[in-house]
This record gives sequence, C-alpha cells and structure tokens, in this order.
Amino acid sequence: MLPSLFFLRPLLRTRPAPSLPSAPLPHLPSVPFSSTPTSRKQPVLPPIPYEKADARVKAIYDEMIAQFELKGPHQINDFWKILANHYPTFKGTWDRMQTVMAPGALDPLVKEMIYLAVSTTNGCDYCIASHAASARKLGMTDEMMGELQAVVAMASETNRLAFGYRVAVDPMYEKMYAKSNEKKVAERDAKKE
Repeated sequence: MLPSLFFLRPLLRTRPAPSLPSAPLPHLPSVPFSSTPTSRKQPVLPPIPYEKADARVKAIYDEMIAQFELKGPHQINDFWKILANHYPTFKGTWDRMQTVMAPGALDPLVKEMIYLAVSTTNGCDYCIASHAASARKLGMTDEMMGELQAVVAMASETNRLAFGYRVAVDPMYEKMYAKSNEKKVAERDAKKE
C-alpha cells in the first residue's frame, strides 16, 4: 500500500494536470504553482516609501531614480521597497545587481533575457514581469519572447530527462570542454608574457 500523501493535496489542487504520468523528481525544489498572481499576495514585510526611509535607503532610492530616469520615488518598484526593510540585503542586492547587469561581454538585452529565462524556470511571477518589461524596453520582440520561452521549456524538459535517466556526460563533450579551457589558459598565459 502506498503511504498517504495528504500533505500534497494543496499543491495538487493548484497544479495543472500533467499530460503524461510522471513521478516527482526529489532533486528539484518544490515550486507550487498558484492561481493567485504575486501582485495580489500580501507581502511578508511592508514596502518602505521614500518619505519613511532612512538616509542610507534614500540615497539608494535617489540612485535608482537617476539611473532608471524615474519621474519620482513613487515609481521605485515594490521589490526594492520591501528589501529596504533590511539595509544589508537591500544594499548588497543593489550593488550586485549594478555589477552583474552592467554592459559587458553580454549586452543588456541578452542579460535581461537570461534573467527572464531563469525567472521563468524558478516560477517568480514578479521577476518575470519586471525583466520582461525591461527586455521589451531594450528591444525584445514578441518573436524573441516566443523563442526564449520555447528554449526555456525545452531545456527544462531535456534537463529533467537527462537527470532522470542519469545520463553521464559524453567523453567527447568533456574533451571539448577541457580543450577549450586549455586553449584559454594558454592564451591568457601568452598575454601575461
């Protein structure tokens, strides 16, 4: 007899019915699907408005207003206003975001699309909305969005299949990766000389 799975009932009611029978994958984090959009959920902490923020938080809010060309503090999104409840997390996240999302080897649109793909995989409604808007502002078209979501879906499916079947990495891929790394190390060392 199967053990009782009563604790899964809330998840089963909110998840769409799978098209194929499948067993749960214990290695994957459980991300319950919800019919309630994130925007209608009650946050754990209240957003800190500009008027009630301390000087350190206001300084970062001012940076955001200038950087994103906002019309005022009322346009700072709630993610940042809620993080402002804990200054070390707020400041650290802001600083890392500036570094990671700055133009570099990847252009800003590619970075936003990667962020959108990861947010889709992680099931973060807020991040999907935020980074889809940013990607659109940077030029993402409907066709690009469609292809991005198709790649996310395909990667999620094949990743789970490879994991489920415990497929070992083919030696040719390991050799290609090792060769690529050896070449990069040699090029880097040649530049140092």
